[in-house]
Amino acid sequence: MRDFFVFVSPVTNLIGAFRARNAAPEAPAAIPVSITHSLSVPCQREAELADAQARQADSRVTADAALQATQAAEDRAMMAERAAALAEREVGFYKALNVRLLLDCRMSLSPLRS
Repeated sequence: MRDFFVFVSPVTNLIGAFRARNAAPEAPAAIPVSITHSLSVPCQREAELADAQARQADSRVTADAALQATQAAEDRAMMAERAAALAEREVGFYKALNVRLLLDCRMSLSPLRS
């Protein structure tokens, strides 16, 4: 039995040493700054990318709104030009009608004057 304890004692010591060496340390190990920095760079780049994408989306919305406003202004200008052209044609028509009416009136009144 004594031989058993003699054999178990070194095995126990070996297992204890293995556990001590592979056990999690009480305090976290210091991570080198270069590793920490290299891990933070991708996160920073992702944040910058997300920010740029948000700005791009805002720019698209602004550009679309400006394009719609420009199109609406062009449409209003075209309608005003059409209205002005129509008014000019009406004025010309009424002038021609007025002259014709005056001539017709004079022609119809001329036999009365004689």
